[in-house]
Amino acid sequence: MSTPTSGLRFTGTDLAYVLSALVASRDAQRAHRLVAEEAHEPRLRAAARRGQIVLDDDIVRIVALLARWNRPEGTALFAEAGTEPSAPPTGAIVPGPAQDLRLVAMLSAHLEAAVLRGRGELIHGFETAARDLAEDHIRGAARDLSALRCALEPEPEPERRLRGSARA
Repeated sequence: MSTPTSGLRFTGTDLAYVLSALVASRDAQRAHRLVAEEAHEPRLRAAARRGQIVLDDDIVRIVALLARWNRPEGTALFAEAGTEPSAPPTGAIVPGPAQDLRLVAMLSAHLEAAVLRGRGELIHGFETAARDLAEDHIRGAARDLSALRCALEPEPEPERRLRGSARA
């Protein structure tokens, strides 16, 4: 049984946020897939694959929220038609660190935009489920940005790890 629309307490801001989050999550999912396929650094590919899994769950959650509000997810599709992630042209760059930096820049732009959208919802939104979604997006973006930074940091040399743990 569906909830009657008159009993729901979401605003236009909440609906706009959730619809834009759906479009952005699908776009970010494609961007993560590109990084998982094209990145040189194995840790970066692994971080992108983990991001894809999180985005799969996020999209299911958003679609369920729209269904609860009796709003079809198709209302978000118009903004998505024919769009591709703002991916750097990877064919012009030899796979390696330079390409990875451009791919990380692309993913970072998606994550930073998620934080900005989430903050807007927290400031102007009303409905608890939409605000919870925004909080989760902000936390997830912070976690993912940290993972991207870690994926690009050089691994410590084995002898340094041993030397640091040895007692003098």
